[in-house]
Amino acid sequence: MSIHVHSFYIQQNETSVKWRNWRFKTREFDYSSITKIHMQVNGKGGHLLISSSQMGRYRLGFSPVFFDATYIYHMILFRERYGVWPPKYIPELFVEFGDYEDMDALIKVICYARTYEIGSPEAGEYRQIPEHLQRILDRAAAESK
Repeated sequence: MSIHVHSFYIQQNETSVKWRNWRFKTREFDYSSITKIHMQVNGKGGHLLISSSQMGRYRLGFSPVFFDATYIYHMILFRERYGVWPPKYIPELFVEFGDYEDMDALIKVICYARTYEIGSPEAGEYRQIPEHLQRILDRAAAESK
């Protein structure tokens, strides 16, 4: 008798993403190490592939329809809008990106059916971080010291 077990999971925390693949291998990377993102077309809402400088040839791939990608989306969108990675996940920084569907649409504009390199010149000029968000970032940096 054979039983197939789905062991894949994704755990997003304040500074990193940890997941276990179908072979029970656990991997982890920091958000700031994300180098490339690609949303593959699959007819089911897409399949997100993430490359990281901490993982070498390995990539995290999952469906954002079936697995929540809120933290990943927030961190990538903040980096692409302002040019810096937040030191950790702070919910107040990401209000401007809207709900999950809005974020999914923004991510798809960036990388749907093509590979997008984080920080690439095609992103255009970065916006200046608004003063109220800068205060939140400064407070988080001071707390981490």
